[in-house]
Amino acid sequence: MTKVTSNHDGPLGLPGGVVLRPGVATNVERWSIIKDHAVVRSWIDAGVLESDEQSDDANLPAPVDEATDTGAVGGDSSAGASPNDDALAKLRAEAKELGIAAHYRWSAEKIQEEIDRKLAE
Repeated sequence: MTKVTSNHDGPLGLPGGVVLRPGVATNVERWSIIKDHAVVRSWIDAGVLESDEQSDDANLPAPVDEATDTGAVGGDSSAGASPNDDALAKLRAEAKELGIAAHYRWSAEKIQEEIDRKLAE
């Protein structure tokens, strides 16, 4: 069983009926299956959901953007990612290290403001 935490403002319902309350680590059975659901995967990618299963999540293939997927096999998996996506991911990681729970809707500027505020303390 895996503990999953929601960073969303309100409760989120997972496939299978489990409801995650904001900020509460909840045991989720069959997480290895549920995390592959398209909506759940998008929540994970956006930082809305976090699990204590970090090592397994890191080994998952990058999600495919069906609008830009050419169907080619192999190559650079980050070809569709923009530099802004990378910068935002780095800011989110830095914020997390500082104990800042960055909301998934926050812009890079807002995250940087919170990081600066935390470092000034």
